[in-house]
Amino acid sequence: MSAAESKSEARNRWRNEYVRTGRLPLSAIVRLGLRDALTQPFWMFFKFLGGTIGFKSRQWLYQHSLAYQGKGALIDIGVEITNPQSVHIGRYTLVDKYVSLHAGTGSIRIGERCHFAPYAMVLGHGGVVIEDYVAIAAGARIFSISDWPGKGKRVCGPMVPDEHRNLNRAAVTIKKDVFIGLNAVILPGVTVGEGAVVGANAVVSKDIEPWRIAVGAPAKPIAERDPVTVPDLP
Repeated sequence: MSAAESKSEARNRWRNEYVRTGRLPLSAIVRLGLRDALTQPFWMFFKFLGGTIGFKSRQWLYQHSLAYQGKGALIDIGVEITNPQSVHIGRYTLVDKYVSLHAGTGSIRIGERCHFAPYAMVLGHGGVVIEDYVAIAAGARIFSISDWPGKGKRVCGPMVPDEHRNLNRAAVTIKKDVFIGLNAVILPGVTVGEGAVVGANAVVSKDIEPWRIAVGAPAKPIAERDPVTVPDLP
């Protein structure tokens, strides 16, 4: 078992203990309290540090905490990354202001020269792969996990024990040269094919074929996009 998996499982046990009893084990209080007291002021300072100094500082910090950070990757102010040990960010990718990358008990793998616009969100609990040259517009959300009605379970979120929930975990794949529009939603288990375009406010619940333009809720293809002909950058 990896260190990242061990930490995730420990946090999940503590959450389940809290939602059942309203209490945390003393060991968890000590461990979390010491960690927060020692690291949070440091992280908060650099998380919101602006300008070139802020970018360079975060490059150095995340190089030592992410699973992988490629050359030239940039992380802007206010970005929230949970379980950074399970997050890969490729070369020359820009993660813009206030983006949320939550790996959870899964992973997030981001390719090269991608752009996440402000307030985009990725939940990687079921595994998310985003290939090269992908643009994700402001407010877009990618879910590889969601509460799902059925089996007599609740859908009220994480403040009940796991056995009361019916969670749908399924990997999401966003292929090369995809564009995901403003406030679009990608649901668990979806593959967005190479070069596809997802329109603003679309809800994608099924796979989208390569080079299709899909809009609506649920998203449906309405046109085709010309394939990319310019060469990949070295």
